[in-house]
Formats: sequence, C-alpha cells, structure tokens
Amino acid sequence: MSKQDYCKACKKAYELPRLAVGDVLLVGKFKNRKATITGFSSDENNQPVAQTDKGDQKIFKPRIAKLMPAKQRLMAYCGRADPPVAAAAAVSGLGSSGRSKRRHMHKKTEAKQ
Repeated sequence: MSKQDYCKACKKAYELPRLAVGDVLLVGKFKNRKATITGFSSDENNQPVAQTDKGDQKIFKPRIAKLMPAKQRLMAYCGRADPPVAAAAAVSGLGSSGRSKRRHMHKKTEAKQ
C-alpha cells in the first residue's frame, strides 16, 4: 500500500470522539438519562467501558452528549414532557385499555344503585 493510498484510507475512517472524565453520556433504553464519566476500563472481551455514576456503560452504546446539536442536548438535559396518552392515563389512574375503564365505570354505577 502506497503512502497516498494510506492517506485516502485514513480520511475515510471515522475519527472517534475524545472522551474524558467529567463528560456526560446519555444512557438508558431511550438515551435520556444523564451519566457522568468517572473513569475507564475494559470488559471481558477487552472492549472499552466507561465507568459512570449510573454504572458501567459500553463506550459505543450510549449517545455522547457533546456530539449532539445544541437544541437536542438542551432537550435531553431538561427532559421532555410526557406524551398526552401517558399523561391522561396517569391522571385517571387507569391503564390504557378501554376494558379496565369500562370495568371501573361499571363498578361506580353499581355502587350508586
């Protein structure tokens, strides 16, 4: 491989972000919980692992907050409002199925009679 070919291959390669202790990762199923890096180690497969205040996180699994656009980063830090369906279910105290609601309403009418 010539030097010129090697330089072309290097330009095509993805440059990994620099992570340091104190950086914030977004972890969890929906990548919406902030976790601060406290150290680094490797797992049993010798893959890099970030030790965070939320536990050990694989480096290539979570989103890296400092790589996100500023607007998305702000939304992730501040949290999002609950979706309307979930908020309505939380207020009414009922599940999302209509069956449980009908049962609940039926019990109310029996109690009134």
